[in-house]
Amino acid sequence: MAQQTTDYLEIQQNEIDVLRSIFMEDFVEEEVKAGAWNKTADRAFRLKLRAPSDELGNLSIELAVTLPTTYPKTLPRCDIKYNEGVRQKTRAEVERVLKSKPKTLLGSEMIFEIATSIQDILEDSVQTNVQRVPALDEERAIQEAEMQQKAEQAQELQRRQQVEAALEEERLLAQMVEQEQTRLAKLKIQPPKTPQSFEAFDPTDEADDALVFDRQITTKDPKGSVVAFRVVFDKVEYRRGPITDVFTVRPKGSQRSSTPYLALKQCTLLGFKQEDKFKKAIQSLESDLESLMQLGPHPSILRPLNFRIQRSAMQSDSDLGGWDVSILTELVGNGSMADLLRTVGTLQVTTVRSWVIQIIEGLDFYHRHKVVHGALSLQNVLLERTETGSTVVKLCDGLFQHDLHLLKSEANNDYLVAASAYWIAPEI
Repeated sequence: MAQQTTDYLEIQQNEIDVLRSIFMEDFVEEEVKAGAWNKTADRAFRLKLRAPSDELGNLSIELAVTLPTTYPKTLPRCDIKYNEGVRQKTRAEVERVLKSKPKTLLGSEMIFEIATSIQDILEDSVQTNVQRVPALDEERAIQEAEMQQKAEQAQELQRRQQVEAALEEERLLAQMVEQEQTRLAKLKIQPPKTPQSFEAFDPTDEADDALVFDRQITTKDPKGSVVAFRVVFDKVEYRRGPITDVFTVRPKGSQRSSTPYLALKQCTLLGFKQEDKFKKAIQSLESDLESLMQLGPHPSILRPLNFRIQRSAMQSDSDLGGWDVSILTELVGNGSMADLLRTVGTLQVTTVRSWVIQIIEGLDFYHRHKVVHGALSLQNVLLERTETGSTVVKLCDGLFQHDLHLLKSEANNDYLVAASAYWIAPEI
C-alpha cells in the first residue's frame, strides 16, 4: 500500500484564506521569491493585531509571519513590531507567547491561535489602563499630600534645630563667661604696664636736631619692650637716594645701650607754579601716608610709624615756597635685595622661592586693603635678620614713594626715572 504524503501547500493556503477572511483589511500578504535551490517559495503575510475594545488602535502590534514550505511540521518565523503605546510589561508577555505557544502547536495550524493570544494580552492591557486612570489621579493626590506633609515636617525640624542651636550657643557663651570669671578670680591680675616713655628723660646734648611729631609713636626696643615717644634726635646720614635722604635717629632721651634705632626719610618739595595743584598733591600724599599708618602689622610690610609735612624755611629762585616731608619707619639694617645681589651675584633657588613667596604675601596684604605699592623694585625689598637666624624680606616705600616722584618731577619740570620705571604697575 502506497504511503500518503502531506500536502503542505494546501494546508498553508487554507490557513491563509481563513486568516484573510477573519482579519480582512488587517491582513496583508507579501510576495516572497523562491530561492535558487527551492522549487516553491515560502508564504509570508502581516497581521495588524489590536484589542477588540480599542477602537482607536492606540495599542496595536504588527505580526509578520513567514511560513516555510514544510509548515506546520516546521515552526513559522514570527517578527513583532510594536507601536509607542504598548507598555514594556505587555511587550514581555507577547514575547513569552511567541516563544512558547508555537512549540505546543507544532504539527497543526497555529497562526490564528497565536494572534488570538496576543489580542487577549492587548485587551488586558487596555482594561488595566482604563482602571488605572482614576487610580493615578488618586495616587497623585496622595503623593502631593505626602510631599506637603514631608515639607512641613522638614520646616518644623529645621526650626527646632535653629532653636536648639541658639540655645546651645547661649549655653556655651554663658559657660565661657563663667570660666573666664573663674580664671580671673583665681589670678592676681595686675594692670598692664604702660609703655616706657622716652620723653620722661632729660634731653641730651645732641637734641638740637630733634624732630617733634604731632602724635605719639610706639615701637619696640631691642629687648622687645614697648616704648612710646614723640621726639626723635641724633640724626646721622645713612644713605642718599634720588628722592629722599635716609637718616638713622633715636627716640629723644633714650640710652644708647637699649636704643631702638629708627629710619627717618626726608626730602624737600618745591612748590608748583599752579599753587592749587601743588596743594592737592600734598593733600594726596598726606592721605596716602595716613592710609599706610592705618594698616595692621604684617611680617612682609614696612609701614610708616609716623610722618610730618611742614612748610620749609627755604625759598627757591622762583620764590616758590617748599614743604619738608619727614617719614619715620623702623630701621632694617641688612640692606636691600639690590645690595645683596651686587655683592653675591646669585642666590640659591630655595632662598629665592622663600623670598618671592614673602613678597607675594606682602603684595596680597596691600591689595586686600586696596593699596597699590606703585614702586616695587629690588631697592624697595629690604632684608632683615630674625632672632632665629633666618632672613626675611620687607616691602618698603609702598604708595608714598610714587607720590614723591611725581611731586619732584612736577616741581623740577623734569621726569625722574624711578628704579622700577620699566616695571611700573599698570594701575598707576
